[in-house]
Amino acid sequence: MRMSDLRKSLQVGRGFSVAFFFLITSATHACLWDWDTLQMERRRFPGTLEMITGKFVRHSPAYYEWRIQDRTKRMRSPAEDPALADDLAVAYSKLGRHAEGIALLEQVLAAHPDRYETLANLGTIHMLAGDLKVGKEYVDRAIAINPDAHFGREKYQSLLAEYFLTKRKSPHPAAESPDIIRPKGQFYGFAKFVLEKRGYRSNQFSYEESKDAEELKAELAAAQKGVLGMMHFANYDSPLLLEPLGDLLIAWPTYNDDALQLAARTYYRVAQVSEDKATKDEFEKAAANMVFGHLDYINYRREKGPESDLEKLSADLNRELAESQTYFDSIAADERRWIAEGVNVDQTFASKYYDSLESTIEEAKKQLATERRDVRGNPYQEAMNRGLLIIGAIVAGFAVIVWGARFAYRRIQSRSDK
Repeated sequence: MRMSDLRKSLQVGRGFSVAFFFLITSATHACLWDWDTLQMERRRFPGTLEMITGKFVRHSPAYYEWRIQDRTKRMRSPAEDPALADDLAVAYSKLGRHAEGIALLEQVLAAHPDRYETLANLGTIHMLAGDLKVGKEYVDRAIAINPDAHFGREKYQSLLAEYFLTKRKSPHPAAESPDIIRPKGQFYGFAKFVLEKRGYRSNQFSYEESKDAEELKAELAAAQKGVLGMMHFANYDSPLLLEPLGDLLIAWPTYNDDALQLAARTYYRVAQVSEDKATKDEFEKAAANMVFGHLDYINYRREKGPESDLEKLSADLNRELAESQTYFDSIAADERRWIAEGVNVDQTFASKYYDSLESTIEEAKKQLATERRDVRGNPYQEAMNRGLLIIGAIVAGFAVIVWGARFAYRRIQSRSDK
């Protein structure tokens, strides 16, 4: 009887200690790289989510139809009014009429063979039409004339065309394993191509040991801005731009620098807009690998099951896309009303809306400033705190066992005294 009391006391002590230990450790199984909230990534790269989802100031199809009529009336000839011809060609391209835009710009180029704007527009429209090789040739000619225009966007436009023509691998590395983001210092896809062009030959870059770390980050930032600029100017939901943006977002050298949830959205958008089933499957896998093990998705997976990562990502992204569509619909409604009223749509639009990548970024910063901060602190400090909690739990468990043993011993001793 006395020994059974002792065993019961020890069992109670062990039970409390084990329960406490698992309570603490259950909160610690998410890894350091799984820490950032989406808002933390948006603060790191303001305007990027807006570019991915199309929530930025852009013209409607009705506007481009109006522009075609307006510029056609005002233009004497492509050679005499090259700026109006450029406007007209871009309008054709925005409506999917690439061949008409190309033919018009070729007339301008015959009269003005070194006109930067025409060369850049020709290159872009050829790329949008699917001819990357010819598009790159025109973009390279434009760069030779004005290498610093559009914050160097055309430089990355040329690199992007070269990448897809020569170096792009299939399937995409992000679709093969979530390990491409672990450990940091590995580069893949367009990011690897750009960095190798700048002299970074190793695929295992040690951020702590490298003297060139800041230069690497500057190059990633410039490339990212170039791709965002192309999305703003050309086609924000083009797979040829979404995929490289994702590659750049995961390439940043530390987990405090990158943006895995934003990258997941770029890859998932490729899957959404692609008609080819193999491409859809490939980039759905890439998106799922970006959020695998993320703290937000771990919690969701507990509730919905092991295959629910894409379910959550899809629901979140579709909600963001719906918000963006509502935003754009208001702009389109304004432009339709102005056209019906017969006013100068360009002037009226400019008086109400901003229209640049920089303005989109500033508007995103203003929006973030109104939001309640959704942050989780420094993951390394939190990991240390959690480690101390685990140690405390173990000590507490042993203390409970000792207390139980002493309590049982005193009961046994008191009975024996009687």
